[in-house]
Amino acid sequence: MAGSIFSKFSTTFTLASSMAIVSTGSAVSTTLNADFSSSGALNGNTRAFFELTGSFNVTTGLAKGVRVCEIYMFPSVDGTNFPDVDLTSGAAILPYESMTATMTFTKAPTVSTNVRFTSSKWENIVPLVYKPYILNKSGVSINSSFVLKIAVAQDQYT
Repeated sequence: MAGSIFSKFSTTFTLASSMAIVSTGSAVSTTLNADFSSSGALNGNTRAFFELTGSFNVTTGLAKGVRVCEIYMFPSVDGTNFPDVDLTSGAAILPYESMTATMTFTKAPTVSTNVRFTSSKWENIVPLVYKPYILNKSGVSINSSFVLKIAVAQDQYT
């Protein structure tokens, strides 16, 4: 008799609890890597979902439907060395193929009031070590209060 494969929530992991201020068009890597390798903290997980929380000091030009940021995950083939990326302030270039999630305002934000964004779908993950980057697309600086978390799930055969 054949069994079934289900996705089972595993844990939530904080990738960055206090980021550097990120100006529009700039990117920054998170404090921690997302380690899905056999010896990593996220080992055995095959799906990822992202949450970004924080506030803005300035909200001029921020409205419902504006893209806040893009999240990129750069894999390391050997677990240590990551691809080179251009983090030029205001003109960062990150390869589209590594974009994992986008965050968009679903309502206009209020100054200094926390807003919460989540990715819209689960991403399939290969068991490697990843360096996450956040690329600011909002039109204003993202302040250091932002927190990026990853929720992960495993496949379970029953």
